[in-house]
Amino acid sequence: MTFAELVDRVASKGPFQFLHTVLLGLPILSMANHNLLQIFTAATPAHHCRPPPNASAGPWVLPMGPNEKPEPCLRFVYPPNASLPNDTQGATEPCLDGWTYDVSTRDSIVTEWDLVCNSNKLKEMAQSIFMAGILIGGLVLGDLSDRFGRKPILTCSYLLLAASGSGAAFSPTLPIYSVFRFLCGCGISGITLSTTILSEPQGEGTGTRSLGSTSPKPRVWLSHRHRATLVKQGAAPLGTPEAPSEHNNKHNSSSFNTEDPPRAWHLPGVEWVSTRMRAIKSISLGYFYTSGQFILPGLAYAIPQWRWLQLTVSIPFFAFFLLSWWLPESIRWMILSGRSSKALKTFRQVAAFNGKKEEGEKLSLEEIKLNLQKEITLAKAKHSIADLFRTPILRRVTFCLSLAWFSTGFAYYSLAMGVEEFGVDLYVLQLIFGGVDVPAKFITMVSISYLGRHTTEAVVLLLAGSCILSLIFVPSDLLTLRTVLAVFGKGCLSSSFSCLFLYTSELYPTVIRQTGMGINNLWTRVGSMTAPLVKITGELKPFIPNVIFGTIALLGGSAALFLPETLNRPLPETVEDLENWSLQAKEPKQKPEAENASQRIPLQPCELGLGPN
Repeated sequence: MTFAELVDRVASKGPFQFLHTVLLGLPILSMANHNLLQIFTAATPAHHCRPPPNASAGPWVLPMGPNEKPEPCLRFVYPPNASLPNDTQGATEPCLDGWTYDVSTRDSIVTEWDLVCNSNKLKEMAQSIFMAGILIGGLVLGDLSDRFGRKPILTCSYLLLAASGSGAAFSPTLPIYSVFRFLCGCGISGITLSTTILSEPQGEGTGTRSLGSTSPKPRVWLSHRHRATLVKQGAAPLGTPEAPSEHNNKHNSSSFNTEDPPRAWHLPGVEWVSTRMRAIKSISLGYFYTSGQFILPGLAYAIPQWRWLQLTVSIPFFAFFLLSWWLPESIRWMILSGRSSKALKTFRQVAAFNGKKEEGEKLSLEEIKLNLQKEITLAKAKHSIADLFRTPILRRVTFCLSLAWFSTGFAYYSLAMGVEEFGVDLYVLQLIFGGVDVPAKFITMVSISYLGRHTTEAVVLLLAGSCILSLIFVPSDLLTLRTVLAVFGKGCLSSSFSCLFLYTSELYPTVIRQTGMGINNLWTRVGSMTAPLVKITGELKPFIPNVIFGTIALLGGSAALFLPETLNRPLPETVEDLENWSLQAKEPKQKPEAENASQRIPLQPCELGLGPN
């Protein structure tokens, strides 16, 4: 009996599964609010220079821009108590007395701390600091979860996000606000990592360690078509997908064995779900993050004050913190950490909760260890990031994938966080940006099933880069065309995330798959952290950011062209399997000649009249 079958027999069906799914799923939905929150809390409304105390606003004080609106960052220089004719254009100066904002729709940190004109870069810095928190949190909390367990880190991360998010709502200055937002990013990473492991299926060979560790990897007996179906759930940019693998490189192209489904997409609620329902459950749960993108515009519209909006999306995590005490620790972490008795107790508690107390009482510690013996042995293996560069093929795969992951995160957040740049209603456009992920996932599923991973990844990144570069040449008054290009580009980048989750897991051999997934997801975080900083270059020339974003996306798509195709191939278990792929790629060109040569019959002399007839 496999460990997955043991879970199915004892504790896979009942009310526990519903509560477990809800408790892990709702925070994932709410995290989308925090991740994209600055779209609304840092929105820049119409503004112009505040007149001096002894003057009233008017065209003789405020220069008019080309759109017949006051210049946002300049005012005329004039002597006190003097006036200028309406048609007189005098010298200008910066806004020495501050700004006047149109806060009829909402306020923001921009209006609170005057983050406009020369201080506009500070707004982008705040978003970059938040992304840095996600990056650092993943590195620090991932190691802590290996040491102290998944549940303690998850519980503390809920509290950290709730407290730091609430603290940001009461911040008196921008530096303090940025510190709290950094801590929010750390909390999001802790929730993502811990939810990933607590939600992973308890099947044979599922690893439990985070980035850089070398615990056993999941053994997933899935056909390539079913792997493509499951990729629909993996477009959320925050997750760190774990890699699916196949047992002994065996592949069935027509059906799949569900006794050990994947934990590949880091979705909540599949750890204790029946094996027959895991795939369906995972697909439905994959839209939790996408659903959060629909909720945020509604909340922002209903709550126009940025401090109250910040507080509203943070308070629920206090409830998640309290409810998380009910969640059980990861069974496999307890076994591998020497807490076998506690693992047995947890098994029996879940069985009793589901009305299978007798089945739980029949369980023994020896039975659990027997089903996990292979994983316990594999957990002792040691691998490092250096293994990703051991051979030429691994170096090529790692370099090309890293560039693809970086460019996807880099360009994705350039569009996702630049909603207000397109001149369309902020709330409506955010709904459209969130909604485009749904068809993008479906199209990706179809494309990678028939066109292949290699072609799909290259095409979507090249299209995304082309859309971003096209924005340079579209006049700002063509709002509809600019919006269509941005939405299409964002959909392509969402497809790129979905494809990369699957493609990366299929390219790396089992022994280094989790390490490869971790390091590539790290590059995504670097890209998302860098994107806001690149937007600052727009102060030099408005087109520079789009040139950089579009060019990097094109480079990422070009790099994908150098990756081997994985469609209809068994997952590599060793580095040698990956090396063989490179050799097999050349065989089809030489194979026909070899076959023809083997079928050639040397000409033999024959007497006249003794032909083949």
